[in-house]
Amino acid sequence: VVEVGPGADYALRFDGIDDYVEAETDTDFELDDSLTISADVYPYTTSGTQFIAMLGDYGYGMYLNNGHLAYADEYSLSKHPTTGANVTVPTMQWSNVAIALTEGLGGSFFIDGQLVGSFDASQSNIPSGDFGSNSCFESGEDCDEFIIGKMGAGCDCNYFEGLIDNVRVDRVDYSRSISSNNDSTNENSTENGTGSSNETSNETVVQTMTLPEINEDTVSMWTFHEGIGELTVDQLARNGTIHGASWVMPDGTIVAQAKELFNGHTLNHIDANAGDHLLYFATLPEYTRSFDISMWSWSIREEGQTSSYTVYSGHDSVP
Repeated sequence: VVEVGPGADYALRFDGIDDYVEAETDTDFELDDSLTISADVYPYTTSGTQFIAMLGDYGYGMYLNNGHLAYADEYSLSKHPTTGANVTVPTMQWSNVAIALTEGLGGSFFIDGQLVGSFDASQSNIPSGDFGSNSCFESGEDCDEFIIGKMGAGCDCNYFEGLIDNVRVDRVDYSRSISSNNDSTNENSTENGTGSSNETSNETVVQTMTLPEINEDTVSMWTFHEGIGELTVDQLARNGTIHGASWVMPDGTIVAQAKELFNGHTLNHIDANAGDHLLYFATLPEYTRSFDISMWSWSIREEGQTSSYTVYSGHDSVP
């Protein structure tokens, strides 16, 4: 049982069936020519297509294709760039995955900050997410949300199975470093500002990419810091609605949602499985001298089986 409050580190667990987060967007998500998209992921399986995040209706996005990190740069999944045959994102452990690109130049894949692949300019498009799927057209919905955990707003498909945290979009390609070559500083300048210099700049793709702290180039950052409820917000207080995904600690332990007990009332029909944590609290009136809480359980799994559980109690704290 864990305490829900500020300072704790939470993530969301997605079941791979119908869990996702639907987040508000604005014009900041309309990127010009550069993009870095990243997330911390803990996939349960390498099987199938699992989207980590996608903008709108077939907009830019990041996903796992049978374990390979992939970038969504157009409608057809078969044409998307992916990491090589021998490069997959590990299952049952946390990894930071990132894709950085510049239109007209190309892009790069990173796992835990290390360069693991690249793709050329023909696959470095940044689609706006307004494809116009039949589902969006027929429903009349805008389908312009930023979706975490499935393949965008226009497709009820390709759900992620595992844990996701720290989803981030930046309008900068952090994979490209600019080095200045000015070994020879023989500059011929005049007072009117004309002249020549043999100083040149070389732009290269880094082998190791470390993302800076969020800044003015960070479009959106979802840290899932709340730990409770059906709403989450990014760093600019955009709302994200959680559809089915469960709050968890970094090790995948479900965050117990506290339920209040009231004097003289009984809570019935509580479903629990082995390993579940259930958290309850009672607010005691001033001058209360004594109180008792009773509980009982039975098993519906096997005839005659006796269920057992451990009860912890605490005062002014979570036990």
